[in-house]
Amino acid sequence: MPYPNEHAARIIAPEEFRKNSFRRTKGGRALLPGAGMIEVPKSISIIWGKLSSDNRLTVQALRFPIEYWTADEAKKWLKKNNVEYILFEPAQNKKQ
Repeated sequence: MPYPNEHAARIIAPEEFRKNSFRRTKGGRALLPGAGMIEVPKSISIIWGKLSSDNRLTVQALRFPIEYWTADEAKKWLKKNNVEYILFEPAQNKKQ
């Protein structure tokens, strides 16, 4: 389900997480598959949640607001930083 104003890179399927355990931060240090521990810029939102099998916060997705990122720029950032994701969804509102 694409978002109207954000490109989304799903790291882990939302079904793997406990309901109502999600929260959002703007940037910060995050452990990401393929990349390891990296500094995510504040222009990218990190969606955190608690896995059903674990009590620690884990990155579920990265969101790239269209006011700062095009879909191509977001994909380039993911590739440059070796971030492994299961799905990339460009925003529906194609503001470039």
